[in-house]
Amino acid sequence: MASEDSDLVAADIEALKKGGVDLTRIAETANSIYADLAHDCNAFAIEGDDDIAQTLRTKYEPGEKDGLEFLRMLGITIGTDGEKVVDVGKTFDDMNETANSEVSRGGRKA
Repeated sequence: MASEDSDLVAADIEALKKGGVDLTRIAETANSIYADLAHDCNAFAIEGDDDIAQTLRTKYEPGEKDGLEFLRMLGITIGTDGEKVVDVGKTFDDMNETANSEVSRGGRKA
C-alpha cells in the first residue's frame, strides 16, 4: 500500500498468498456443490404431462438451471481471483527479492 508521505510501497506477501489460497478453497467448495447438484438434477427427470409435472417444468426447471449456472460461474470466478491474488503475492515477493539483491550489491549502474 502506498504511503501519503513517501513513494514507498509495502505489501504483506504472506497474507496475499494466504488470501489467494483461501479463495481457492471457496472455489473448490462451490465447484463441488455444483457437481453434486448437477448430477442430482440430471438424475431427476420430471415425467408425465399432468398438472404437477407441468408446474415443475415451468416453475422449477428455470430456477434449477439459473442456480446451477450461478454456482458454476461462482466457482470459476472465485478460483480465478484466488489464482490472481497468489500471483500478486508472488510478484511482490519477486520484487522484494530483486530490490534486496540490488541494494546488497550497491544498486545498478546506469
